[in-house]
Amino acid sequence: MTQQSFDPNAIRIEDIFQAKRKWRMSMANLPFEEKIEVVKQLKQIPRVAERNEKLIFSAFLESFPELSRKLDEWDIVEDWYRKRGIDPPAEPFSNRPDIIAKTHFKKVIGIELKSWLNYEQIADARKKEKIQERVLKAFRDQPPNETKHVDIIVLYPNDARFSSQDADTFREQVLKLVYETDYVSSRLPSRQQRRSENVMKFDNYPLLAKYLKRVEIKFNTNRRHRHRWILGPSQGSHFSPDTMRQTLKAALLKYRDHEKYKDVKSRVGLDEVYLLVHYDFRAFAYNTPFAGPEYGFTEVARFAADVLSGNAGCFDRVFLFQFLMGQEKAYEVAPEFRAVSQL
Repeated sequence: MTQQSFDPNAIRIEDIFQAKRKWRMSMANLPFEEKIEVVKQLKQIPRVAERNEKLIFSAFLESFPELSRKLDEWDIVEDWYRKRGIDPPAEPFSNRPDIIAKTHFKKVIGIELKSWLNYEQIADARKKEKIQERVLKAFRDQPPNETKHVDIIVLYPNDARFSSQDADTFREQVLKLVYETDYVSSRLPSRQQRRSENVMKFDNYPLLAKYLKRVEIKFNTNRRHRHRWILGPSQGSHFSPDTMRQTLKAALLKYRDHEKYKDVKSRVGLDEVYLLVHYDFRAFAYNTPFAGPEYGFTEVARFAADVLSGNAGCFDRVFLFQFLMGQEKAYEVAPEFRAVSQL
């Protein structure tokens, strides 16, 4: 997978499923640097999925064979009316819900898709990511690591707008700091050597003081030679998993009782209407993790069921779907709680 050959606008559903299988087989054995590149490219997939309800629902059906076997046909709402020559209902019900399906017994089902996202976190993370990308442009072509003990360094940018005119000098100052720190560390007795050092004062490095909060230098005398050893910080690692669980709680209660879904069955001509809340790669990349020790997607699905307490509100059934390649799982969380995936 190369940047030149990767076109997110040309992704087909079968491409995603094929990539999913390759991900399962190869991701665990990839070198660290290649994993970073794969993750960068995968971040483009949610931009397609945001506007592709068909992709999400196809993945959901693959995870929910019981429902898949019952359906004769289905489509996104716009295509449902257009392909069949049917006049849509009056606005605003002409585009609700997102998916319409028909079973073998001619029952018509509507499925409304909603993302489980913390939008404030996404906005903040994307802002930080843009700043980080500007700073790391100075190291687009990374020099070889010729230190004795340094394994990787992590640059933590502040909010200052990075000027490309400073790139060369900034790069020189970062490398000078790293090599000076490595020299001092290499002269210490082994029992005094540390695994990492955080540098937050940049008295002799004016551009580092201008653009960085701190530099974390990680040491390893038995290090592997990495192609990319100058990195930016990962997102969301210092937040409580409860943040996303509370985001899910608020979303479920909001959607369940929202006025816009109150009359959707009668106005659209549906026998049943489902709510499908999905956790996708945008949430994985930019939001606080919902999981913790001994707490995964099964536990968060139980949490969702407890929130709803069997009350699906405007919907007949509510589902929670983890839409991550190789980790797809689906649960019904109202009116009953049960796994619907073949786990």
